[in-house]
Amino acid sequence: MKKGIIDQNNKKIFITILVMLALMGLSGVMSWNISHMAEERCWDTLGQSVGQVADEIEIQVNNDQELLESIADIILQQDTIDSPEVQNIIDGFRPNTMTSHIALLLPGDKLMLPNEPIREAGSVLSFEEEAALGRHI
Repeated sequence: MKKGIIDQNNKKIFITILVMLALMGLSGVMSWNISHMAEERCWDTLGQSVGQVADEIEIQVNNDQELLESIADIILQQDTIDSPEVQNIIDGFRPNTMTSHIALLLPGDKLMLPNEPIREAGSVLSFEEEAALGRHI
């Protein structure tokens, strides 16, 4: 009789161990799947957010470019590019945009900066090189 009870107890222990191992394996697989799905969802959200930010930056850059082109058109209407009126336009530029200030590169490699006298651009900028690129900002 004892031998039958021991065999039956061994079977129960063996089955219990098998069930525990199966549950541990299933738990590990499920944990990995959940982790993988969460990571993928995070990458998708990040990708969408980056796309939205890129779209917003593109809109802001286009708006800034339109604003700067309008200012350039106003400057073109002045008698001379190095006139006090043009300096007033540069000094008075106070946008709520990505552009914080503007400066003009003048012929002879001179710079017109906000609230400063016209000065030499030095070897940093060349009016001729920039002019060769055509109209740009």
